[in-house]
Amino acid sequence: MVPRYTRFDDRWFVLFSDWFRATQGLMTVGLCVGLVALIIATLALCCQCRKCNYGSVVAGLLITAFLSIGIAVVVFGVKAADSGTRIDWTESRSFNRFGWSFWLAAGSSGMALLTSFIYCCTCRGASD
Repeated sequence: MVPRYTRFDDRWFVLFSDWFRATQGLMTVGLCVGLVALIIATLALCCQCRKCNYGSVVAGLLITAFLSIGIAVVVFGVKAADSGTRIDWTESRSFNRFGWSFWLAAGSSGMALLTSFIYCCTCRGASD
């Protein structure tokens, strides 16, 4: 018997497996933390106070974003390859490779780590 759903959103939670939902959740958390770090870094540019230094806060948030996005990329990479499903959503079914969005997520994880190191260095330089 096929279950009936009253809303379109209910079907998405049934169609995708737990690892796919975990990947979506971790990517969402990483995106939100990265946006909060961006907002704090932008507001810190407007601060005229010499004593306040938001570099360490932004660096911590970016490390959290790196961990969240990095774990999501690893979970997706391992589980999608193990499940035997087609992981490239293109027209050609002969290729079983990761698409551009996977590599964009992997690159954004690396850039969050790099940016957190830059904020850590500027934070230490400003306190000396």
